Amino acid sequence: MKKGSTLVILSIIFFSHASFAGSMEPASHQQISLIKQGFFEPVTVLKSAAVIQSNSRYYVGLNFLAKGYETPGIGIWVVEGEKNSPSMVYTVNATASLFSSYVSASQTQLAVSMSDPEAQKILNFLNIK
Repeated sequence: MKKGSTLVILSIIFFSHASFAGSMEPASHQQISLIKQGFFEPVTVLKSAAVIQSNSRYYVGLNFLAKGYETPGIGIWVVEGEKNSPSMVYTVNATASLFSSYVSASQTQLAVSMSDPEAQKILNFLNIK
């Protein structure tokens, strides 16, 4: 194998692994409860998911039905703290901002957005059809 081919293969392996989001897992009861505290209206959670970004930061998504609405919404938040002991919550997408009182992550110094692989992974998983 030529030296250039090896470099191309290593680059492909590195960049393909670098773009993968963390592992998908159910959101903890504590994460869901903390997020629900910020909702303006009562909601029923239909499905949840969490993807770890670092040891103390999770992307958490909820597919939920808000009181008075016929169509479920998908909200995505960043929750800081341990999974079973969350502390801070920030909204990531417009649905989360519309239905909850938490500050948008875009108004902070957090480097998170809906373009992040973790957010996209959750959105795709929760998109119940």
